[in-house]
Amino acid sequence: AKLIFDHMISEGINRTEMSYTALARIAAAEGDPRRAFELVSRLSEERLTPKLRTYAPAFHAFCMAGDIEGALEVDAVINGLNAVTAVKIEIGEAEYAVLLVAYREAARWSEGFELLRRLREEIRTLGDALATEVRAWLDAAPGWTAEEHCAVNQDTGACVAEPSGARIQLMAVNLSMKDRAALLGGIGKLAREREVDANFGSFVQWLERKGPLPFLIDGANVGMYNQNFQESKFSFNQVERVMSHLRPAAKEMQKEKKVLAAAAAAA
Repeated sequence: AKLIFDHMISEGINRTEMSYTALARIAAAEGDPRRAFELVSRLSEERLTPKLRTYAPAFHAFCMAGDIEGALEVDAVINGLNAVTAVKIEIGEAEYAVLLVAYREAARWSEGFELLRRLREEIRTLGDALATEVRAWLDAAPGWTAEEHCAVNQDTGACVAEPSGARIQLMAVNLSMKDRAALLGGIGKLAREREVDANFGSFVQWLERKGPLPFLIDGANVGMYNQNFQESKFSFNQVERVMSHLRPAAKEMQKEKKVLAAAAAAA
């Protein structure tokens, strides 16, 4: 591969991102992650756009060699590229898994938990291989263990872990605080553009006093649902039927919250 690469240079043949990726894979396989990293760092000189596969050989080789700082150096370069280019690169499950193994083998628990927090925000559903490594991490971390099974209430999101019996409340939407703030800000902006600002402000204050609420019914849409005939009008009965349907589930959710709060206070 190196001979071919050198020939391309001598003949003035344009290299591609894959040309450098191939050399990086060879260097990583030979146990030289630093050389793999230096090779792909030359892409910018030829104005080539890197991909995750470009940096993955160095990243994995650093982790497998126990050189966590080297892997974090690669990760920092990827994040730096994301900040200055339109092309976004994100490490995937394979990269999270191999870095988690490196943290576990080095017993660097606090840094490993920071990685898990980042993983939680960036990867919504774990594949089998990554889930296995997360399980191994929790089993090895001091004071932590992984449960064998968790029974989830599909209506409330409350779950009971087995065999410990620990109770957990799942979040309805798994958003980071940054994403949640951005979503709420966007909703507020739209509402203020379409409604009188004072009315929306009063509604927000009411929610803060009464919330958090298990359900919030859009009365206007429910009341006007299927009312597209000549004598149609707002149907209070439709709103009441929806509320009647949801009341039992809301009461059950309130009970679950009280049980979880009591369990947390007793822990």
